[in-house]
Amino acid sequence: MIDVDEAIRAASARRGVPRHPRLRIDAGRIRVLRARLGLTQEELAHAVGLTVSTLNRWENGHAQPSPLAWRALAALATAHGIPP
Repeated sequence: MIDVDEAIRAASARRGVPRHPRLRIDAGRIRVLRARLGLTQEELAHAVGLTVSTLNRWENGHAQPSPLAWRALAALATAHGIPP
């Protein structure tokens, strides 16, 4: 099983210190969650009711999900047996 926090730390170490640490951490968590679900950006975006460009901005650390969006992602993860 993938440890999300460990995967984020490893990815961050490869890239160096991010400009916006909070956004990068969130971006890493979303990317790892999507990978664990085995979904494309398009599939995950459709599953939680948002656009692919929005999801792409989240994964690239250019924007951050709202609390409502985080709840939707957590609900999807929980529904698939993945702790958010």
